[in-house]
Amino acid sequence: MAPMFETFNGLPLHPLVVHAAVVFIPLTCVGTILIAIKRSWRKSLGWWVLAIAFLSVGFAAVAKESGEALAKKIGEPLVHAQLGDTLPFIAGIMFLAVAALVLADFAMDRGKEKTGKQPVLVTILAIVAVIISIGATVQTVRVGDSGAKAVWANALNPAASPTPSGSGSAGSATYTLAQVQAHNTAADCWTTISGKVYNLTTWEDQHPGGADRIIAICGKDGTTAFADQHGTQKRPNEDLSSFQIGTLAS
Repeated sequence: MAPMFETFNGLPLHPLVVHAAVVFIPLTCVGTILIAIKRSWRKSLGWWVLAIAFLSVGFAAVAKESGEALAKKIGEPLVHAQLGDTLPFIAGIMFLAVAALVLADFAMDRGKEKTGKQPVLVTILAIVAVIISIGATVQTVRVGDSGAKAVWANALNPAASPTPSGSGSAGSATYTLAQVQAHNTAADCWTTISGKVYNLTTWEDQHPGGADRIIAICGKDGTTAFADQHGTQKRPNEDLSSFQIGTLAS
């Protein structure tokens, strides 16, 4: 039996739920701007916007949990995971801000003062709610962008593995450890993992875990670092194989 949040109808749950969060959080932002601008809209739409904000929190939380479940199977894109971890918290703050605005306006209607003027507190709450909802939308875009890059960047821009001069096709050459050690900078990054040699120069900026983790193994044996982070996970090993340029001489 698959763990909760892992799959739905035989498919990974994460990409399905992510789309809900991507829709509902910006929708909350649009609704918040509308009810902040005009009080008549706040009276007719306020509770609906609050309901959408509440659903946004739920979708963001499930997206986070399902993402962690998926990462256990295919590997964790670090940048995307770090950004995604913040989204339920930010969506929660957005919900509270919208709730404060809607409830303050509701309390204004029930108050004894019937001047027709909007209290300063309600105006302040409206401004704060708009700012927070915009911030939540921006973070949603950042999370989605990092996730898209983790999935598609390497597939759409595969690294061209160089063919060593006079050594035959790429991947068939043999290199000594000294040769690998000569390529030890971010601009020229080779590594050896489990007896195979890889040119990871073009992968640094695409690596979901950040460039620093790749740069740390430039010119070195990266077997332990790779195994500790990814082990036998399918996707990282498939990505790595596309960068092989040869084998390590025994």
